[in-house]
Amino acid sequence: MQRGVAVVAYDCKALRVLPDCTLDGRYGFIGVSYKEQKLHLKTAGEIKANLPSGAIAASVGAELQQGAALDVELSIVGKQTATVTDGNTTQLRGRCAGATHFVRAVTTGAFTLDTKTTAAVDGKLEVAGVGGSTKGSSDKAWHQKDGDRAACQSATPGATTPPAGCAAPLRLDLVALAAATAPAAASATTREASAGVGSSTSSTAACPIGMVWSAGVCREPRADTAHRCKKDDVQDCRRQCDLGDAGSCSDLGFMHLVGRHVPLDRQRASELFVRACNGRDLHGCNNLGAMLISRDAVPIADVRRAMTLFETVCAEEPTLCTNLAVVHRDGLHSPARPHRATELFSRACLGGDATSCHDLALAYDQGIGVGRDVPRAAEFQGLSCQRGFMQACAAMGTRYLYGTGVARDEAIAVRYFQHACTGNNQLGCGLVGLLTMDGQGGLRRDPQGGRRMMEQACNSGSNDVCAILATALRVKGDEAGARQWFRRACEGGMTAHCTQ
Repeated sequence: MQRGVAVVAYDCKALRVLPDCTLDGRYGFIGVSYKEQKLHLKTAGEIKANLPSGAIAASVGAELQQGAALDVELSIVGKQTATVTDGNTTQLRGRCAGATHFVRAVTTGAFTLDTKTTAAVDGKLEVAGVGGSTKGSSDKAWHQKDGDRAACQSATPGATTPPAGCAAPLRLDLVALAAATAPAAASATTREASAGVGSSTSSTAACPIGMVWSAGVCREPRADTAHRCKKDDVQDCRRQCDLGDAGSCSDLGFMHLVGRHVPLDRQRASELFVRACNGRDLHGCNNLGAMLISRDAVPIADVRRAMTLFETVCAEEPTLCTNLAVVHRDGLHSPARPHRATELFSRACLGGDATSCHDLALAYDQGIGVGRDVPRAAEFQGLSCQRGFMQACAAMGTRYLYGTGVARDEAIAVRYFQHACTGNNQLGCGLVGLLTMDGQGGLRRDPQGGRRMMEQACNSGSNDVCAILATALRVKGDEAGARQWFRRACEGGMTAHCTQ
């Protein structure tokens, strides 16, 4: 990890680090509030499901027989996260035979492992290069640890390095390497955004088929034990919420908040977010805070409660700092604090939130809360696009079209606009149409086809495209057409075009 982004060979049964193979990039640390987690894994299936690619149990050489169990105690202080979000096999450096994934992030802290069996076990445990072997019979126990739990307790959310003695790898987040094909349009820029750009931390894990997420681990489902509900399954979410799964309450609350698969009901959503938050679900707390301050004439007590919720979730999960950042940036219910807002957008972006990277780019573009730095803005906007925020992809296309913070390149601009358009961003679609009208960026010239693309994007709700089309038609001498589309932009709320 000191020489680049780590690469591994992983087949769901075993993980092998390839020490002489790397992907270009760096790791940086982002801290969280100190937390402890205790896992009691009762079967070999649960051990494999919960520690399949983690550094704690890179391989377990013996099948634990009936009566065996593994107790894991984790002390978590943060993540080492990579500057890259995707990669393919052509980008690898060194001896990389068998490479399948790269290590996107490493959860760090300290751990202890203990087991006591009532059946024979012959096992080997490897911990990121620290191994221990055991061989014994009935009532034999072994113990393994790395890192100092006491040292970890001094961790703070704003730390840029883990405490001394508290940097043991606990879990790995792996990303599959793409086949040896050209990179996606969204990866047209190769500049790194930061030494600490990270990925978001999910509130759940992807469990193997036949297992469910329950109390922080993957387990075999039981009718009387709550687990995270299936996505968009209303009945399952209700059942699991009633059984006490906080994440299921949060999922059901969000469905009521937006009216997806259930009636739109803000009161019911609020009640469910309260239940979720009381059960320590961070997304539920975050959504509850947002609801508390999204009304007119918000009581000061609700403002304070929302701010407490936002501060708490931000400290524990960096990707959830966005709401707190917006409150400080826009001065909602309190004076604006642009410097604090930029710090929070940065934390959320480095943690993996795509929209926060875009907001951070805007701050650097305008010099709000940070020194103006247009090339730096382009780096963060490119990262936002890589993470799937299509508005940022359209913005990156505009940067390359005009050379704003990057070298001007119409061909790259076209690739960004096309990528945004495939993500249903109408501005991106409209700008592909604009360049098609004149055959720019390597596109075949098609004035009528390009105009139809722009008209469709305008009719789909992009007032910006309406105004851009009107301006293009005026330049080409079509005054009647220009007035028609300026009128559409005006009707859409762009009052500056109402007199044009």
